Amino acid sequence: RDRRHRRSVRKLNTQYRGMRKTTDVLSFPFHDELAPGAAPDVVEDDDEDMLNLGDIVISMPYVARKASKPEAVESGPGVAAAMAPLDCVDGRVQLLVIHGLCHLLNYDHETEDEFEEMAAVE
Repeated sequence: RDRRHRRSVRKLNTQYRGMRKTTDVLSFPFHDELAPGAAPDVVEDDDEDMLNLGDIVISMPYVARKASKPEAVESGPGVAAAMAPLDCVDGRVQLLVIHGLCHLLNYDHETEDEFEEMAAVE
């Protein structure tokens, strides 16, 4: 089951990000046209798509594997630095939910400026 899950996360990562490897979290924002941190305008209650921020996929086997091998890294901004020393799956998942939610709100970390802005929000 873990192997099948890793393959499905890797497949999503390959399909949507062009990276043929597994990862801990993937986010699929429904409102990628909005500025970072902006919420959709008020919409009709029956417009379910407009009420949904998007989808977050967390690879629990990947998170558990990383938690079993915590890393000693220098402290710094962002979820990756906060997670590195954690050996607790629950703590890592909480941070990944925050990270994924930031992506649903169109924050990113492709550039240094984007990374600093997203890390401050996280």
